Amino acid sequence: MKLRECLLLFVLTTVSAVSTAQVPATTVDSGNKSDPATWNKDADDALTAENNHEYATAYSLYKRLLSEGPPQRNILMQAAIAARGAGHPDEALSFYQQGSQLGTVSNEIPELIAVVPIYSALGRWEDFDKAKARLRQLAAADSSFAGRGYLIDEFTEGSRQFRVLEFPNLTGRFNSRYRFLVVSEADPAEKFIPYYDLESDDADQAFFKIDHPKLAAKGERRYSLDSYPKPRAQALMGFYDGEPTYETLRAIVAKSGEKKPLATDSDKKTTIAPK
Repeated sequence: MKLRECLLLFVLTTVSAVSTAQVPATTVDSGNKSDPATWNKDADDALTAENNHEYATAYSLYKRLLSEGPPQRNILMQAAIAARGAGHPDEALSFYQQGSQLGTVSNEIPELIAVVPIYSALGRWEDFDKAKARLRQLAAADSSFAGRGYLIDEFTEGSRQFRVLEFPNLTGRFNSRYRFLVVSEADPAEKFIPYYDLESDDADQAFFKIDHPKLAAKGERRYSLDSYPKPRAQALMGFYDGEPTYETLRAIVAKSGEKKPLATDSDKKTTIAPK
């Protein structure tokens, strides 16, 4: 197995290549209780805090904005993101549901990006799967998502904290679908975040077509779950004929610290685990 180089700029997708749910800048509604300048400043400050992942601050500001005037769809949707990030997923879903009742939008993607991680935080997996499928369908057809992903889940297992991205189109050298970033183990010195990828390497597809010609004819692919614990290290966790469900992968990655890889590749030295 060849070493799969860890591309730093691609790994740090939490900053440079992740789409977040943002709506256009908000202007004051004539029904607001506060003056327009103050209300608009609070709206700008809330969005800035949210973009800086200061969710508790953003959550407090959005709550104030919502108390000072009639509800607005974009404010409710941004409040949903802030509430989830601040650890209030039930309230986040309430904000989302209130906002979704106020008119319609021409682009569903930002609001789906907002609600998918809310559903995962609440463990509402049927709703999660439905919304994520719709989000993938829309984002895959949107050229602005070429090479980009979006947050779908955040969870903690023991001392390890994970942030999970989905790529609507298979992305990168090995065709990544999901990336589980282990943010609690980020290495500032190396500027590297360890991660797990569900990949569909083109090199594996010839064997898949031989082993499963009917599945291949339907457009299915062979996938692998790979771990990248260090900048120059890679470990194979398992193969899958067809794309596994997200919930299956989540459970495996959550317990990955207890499982030995099938093979490892570090600094051009490959080791195959004994059976």
